[in-house]
Amino acid sequence: MFGLHSKKRVFVKYIFVFVFSVLLVCGTSGVSVNKELFRMDSPMIIPTSHNYLTIRKGPGFTYPIMYSLDSVSALTVVEKGIWYKVLYNGVYGYVYSATFIDSEAFEPDRLKGYTIGIDADGQMNLDRKSEFIAPQSKVLAERMNERHQGVYSGTYDYEINLKVAMKLKSALELEGATVVMPRQRSDHSMSNRERADFINSYNCDLVISISCDSSNNPMDSGVQVYIPRFSTSESAKLFAETVLNKLSSGLEVPKSGVKIANDITFLNWAKGNVVKVEIGYLSNREDERKLTDENYQLLYANYIKESIVEVLLQDKQE
Repeated sequence: MFGLHSKKRVFVKYIFVFVFSVLLVCGTSGVSVNKELFRMDSPMIIPTSHNYLTIRKGPGFTYPIMYSLDSVSALTVVEKGIWYKVLYNGVYGYVYSATFIDSEAFEPDRLKGYTIGIDADGQMNLDRKSEFIAPQSKVLAERMNERHQGVYSGTYDYEINLKVAMKLKSALELEGATVVMPRQRSDHSMSNRERADFINSYNCDLVISISCDSSNNPMDSGVQVYIPRFSTSESAKLFAETVLNKLSSGLEVPKSGVKIANDITFLNWAKGNVVKVEIGYLSNREDERKLTDENYQLLYANYIKESIVEVLLQDKQE
């Protein structure tokens, strides 16, 4: 944790964190992002990192800005959380917690030393050639044969998967994690097995594949999470349950439980703690609206990131 004595050392880092903190926490109308709030016995004057900051009307980046301050050295804090409630010019407002240099603030670098693999499922170009669906299997599957499209927006799944994956990558790196991704462009063609082999070479602590689903029934909606049939990883099972619950409750969407799969090539070839998260249905009007909305993409990424933090830190404590 940080105190005044380390102010100079963390100055540059906090500027970076502040600029990109929208990738960690973003409020949308009706969505609370200050759930970790804790009361203080009395207001405290807490130093800031002296960079440009904004005070907002509520705990989220979509709330209106009340004040824009160029070089404030400290603020009066009355409540702490992911967003600090502050008193400025006799008015209460909210400032993102990473702005403060506070020995009691949220600990940075929670994932330092961890390597996370993120697979953005799909790609622009189809590939009808075949590869084995699993190790020691004679069954063949097309290298890249599925591509879902939003029925209302026309947006392709591979575009959404990549946007959410890149936001998750930024959020995890701000937590100190090393992140590896096989695909960071939509026109980068790799088969399901090739993406798994790429991630396997890094010996990741946790691997997550992000995907969108589609259905002939427009009423189908919500989040689905898969783990490989032969997985013995308790961490993967715990992560699957955690991310399913956080996404479904946080975004108020249905969930169908953690499913076991043996026909998903990437899951079969990826090693270690691996899960596949299908974050919604592009065939459902409400799901598609959220999946194509930049603010909701940030929320998807943040809930997945918090699930990763929770599971890895729990493993570390045990």
